Amino acid sequence: MDARYEGEAVLADLLRAAGCDLSVEEVRFEFEAALEEDEETRPGDIIPLLFEREPRFRSTDEARRLYQNLFGLWNEVRAARRGGALPILETPAPPPAPPPEGAVEGREVPAAYVTYVAQVLLSDPRAQRRAEDRLENRQPELVAWFRDALADAEPQAEEFGLGLCVVAHEAFRHAFGPRLGVASSGHATGEVGGAAEPQPALAAYMEDALDEAMEVEEEPLCEADRALLSRLLRRVRLALTEAVR
Repeated sequence: MDARYEGEAVLADLLRAAGCDLSVEEVRFEFEAALEEDEETRPGDIIPLLFEREPRFRSTDEARRLYQNLFGLWNEVRAARRGGALPILETPAPPPAPPPEGAVEGREVPAAYVTYVAQVLLSDPRAQRRAEDRLENRQPELVAWFRDALADAEPQAEEFGLGLCVVAHEAFRHAFGPRLGVASSGHATGEVGGAAEPQPALAAYMEDALDEAMEVEEEPLCEADRALLSRLLRRVRLALTEAVR
């Protein structure tokens, strides 16, 4: 895993979202204390101790980013102890330039919009929270149906699945602008059969994310939940496609 510390503000948001009660300064102190006791201590031995409860993540991207920042901070603390400079990086890299909003004709979300939205949500926890609120406020029927359909799944399946719904909704919103209306749960529950995939770029992104979610160390998706999410997310894509006017 790449180590990259993006600064105190970013790491503080990621820690809070994962359920860690420590501030960044407290995390830094824990790292310094561990290295003071044993210079050969590995970050993988200390990082799990920062959490009183199992960390929670809305997506595998968010989990990866938290650990990248923690490993990056560890490397900087260790470098400072050895006489190296401790870089200050308070401002994260700017997000990629957005493709034109609402400019897509037809009903298919281009890959560029999926990539842009995924990168923005990964790089900005505040943008992620705003996007979650938009999904809840603008597509309440679809969200309620999705949650009900996952009632018997593991908790992480619902959390992860809703994270992918956020990506889908934001990609549609950026691609189609005001043409995107309110999706009906009727479109999600209708017959799918052998209908062609309406959103190949978004489907590919989601399937890759589901595969990655089965490989994470903390609360991976089981095969049954992965298969269920794959089916439900296809229905979400169909419902959002039908909502484009």
